[in-house]
Amino acid sequence: MNDIKLKVISAVLDLLQEDLDSGNLTSEDRDGLEVAIQCMENIYDVSSVKHRSSQPSLIELYKFYLQNPHLQRREATSSEKAEAEALKVDANMAMGDGRYAEALCLYTRAIEYDSMNPVYYCNRAAAKSRMNDHYAAVRDCNMAIELDPKYSKAYGRLGLAYCGLERYVHAVECYKKAHELEPDNEGFKGNLELAKEKVKEMCCIESEPEVFQESNSSESQPSTTGNGDGPPPAPQPPFDINLLLGNQQLLNLASQVLAAPALQSLSYSLAREIPDIFNNLRQSFTTPEHAGSSSPPENETSRREDQ
Repeated sequence: MNDIKLKVISAVLDLLQEDLDSGNLTSEDRDGLEVAIQCMENIYDVSSVKHRSSQPSLIELYKFYLQNPHLQRREATSSEKAEAEALKVDANMAMGDGRYAEALCLYTRAIEYDSMNPVYYCNRAAAKSRMNDHYAAVRDCNMAIELDPKYSKAYGRLGLAYCGLERYVHAVECYKKAHELEPDNEGFKGNLELAKEKVKEMCCIESEPEVFQESNSSESQPSTTGNGDGPPPAPQPPFDINLLLGNQQLLNLASQVLAAPALQSLSYSLAREIPDIFNNLRQSFTTPEHAGSSSPPENETSRREDQ
């Protein structure tokens, strides 16, 4: 027995086992289903088929088949084509009115009647793009291109879907193909240029860290050491005691600390031993000149606004 047939039988057994484990069957039905599973396992040796959790179930495969009637590869009859075309007209009107969800359903119904017409997939892709379902739009465009490799509008809408996903490099390739197939279409040409601009912007954004590094390299800042190791470290500004003594909050805190009883005897001792230093320090805490120096300079912007 070939491998495909064994996988199908294994999928059927999995489906039956799920029903058996669901608990929704009567005891009589459970007994009958257990016998059926055992009989199939005895008739078909599916032990060689490895079960994979990522493998779709039988129901999922069937749903996918129903949702993608193009897999049937059947040419529609004349009446089916007429029904599909009528649905497409209604869908186009819905698109024009902004009823994108309704248009999506109508295009899907048209595909069910005529699964070999690439126009319906391309139009449904437009509806999906309007609904920001860009991944689904990409799938529909690819299906339209598979059915008609020279369908320029499908390439154009595929480029639009890729732009919605911010995959501008792919969009450029799609618009190039659309423009090659229809060189007189100004829309394809304009969209191609816009996609190229987006690619350039992305390249600039990605290269910004390198530009920043170059601007801080030894080439942008001449070295004064003469050994080519890059610029020397920037010199630190000298410590200014006036900045410290000009801080009114710090002065108030220091005054409170020096006024503590535990420090009074030490203060008097210092005053006796080094009177000049202590007097200068005491004056720095009490002189109004230092108290006034802590105020920030007048804001130039504020001054202009006041004028």
